[in-house]
Amino acid sequence: MVKNDSWIKERAEDGMITPFIDGQVREGVISYGVSSYGYDMRIGDEFKIFTNINSTVIDPKKFDPKSFVDFKGDVCIIPPNSFALARSLEYFKIPRDVLVICLGKSTYARCGIVINVTPLEPEWEGHVTLEISNTTPLPAKIYANEGIAQLIFLQAAEACEVSYADKKGKYQGQQGITLSKVDVAYQKIGMLSVKDIILWRGAWGTLPPERALVTGIEIYDTADAKKKSKPVDNLPWSRVRENGDDVIVSLDNGKSVFGHQIRPL
Repeated sequence: MVKNDSWIKERAEDGMITPFIDGQVREGVISYGVSSYGYDMRIGDEFKIFTNINSTVIDPKKFDPKSFVDFKGDVCIIPPNSFALARSLEYFKIPRDVLVICLGKSTYARCGIVINVTPLEPEWEGHVTLEISNTTPLPAKIYANEGIAQLIFLQAAEACEVSYADKKGKYQGQQGITLSKVDVAYQKIGMLSVKDIILWRGAWGTLPPERALVTGIEIYDTADAKKKSKPVDNLPWSRVRENGDDVIVSLDNGKSVFGHQIRPL
């Protein structure tokens, strides 16, 4: 169910949004604050603007900070056909039974500026890292401390079995602009081993996750027409996730699943 302004105000008093603007601020600015069925969050004054002066390659698994130029100020200018990262002025604490969808402000959208934010998951908290794309052939201005995107709060009929906090998500509690952590996260997770307890589901993202004990790990040779397999006792999680279609994991519930269908507990 989409939640209204009264609900948003009540939850804000419990710390869901800090600082919270009770009402809409519009005059002379790109609007922000609570609306009928959402909250227009503001953008901070810190930015990371993409640059190619160092001839680096963008790799989401091994992000190079040299891909950016740092900027702090009231107005950030994004070059034509370029991209910047920023963060929300507000700090959010999402309830366990709520999922939040983010949509860019129409004021920016009509200028060819696209705001991308993935959903805010149940029990996630932190500053929102904002991805801002200038799709035009002209430089584009972004105004700090003003509205940037609207949040829509969706409350489920039942609380989730595993929240973002439960699975110790790598972006939990993020402050400031947070870069990709894929590579670092898998280094910390280490190895998947037989007898590990993991989370799995048949269609990740659509069904509730289940816990299961790993009873076997096999790697299939996809170049072999007969699909011969090689049993192993353990395998780096990075290998399991990156090439999940040729990794088969057997579980104590009798199911065998692909590597991309499982997650660390």
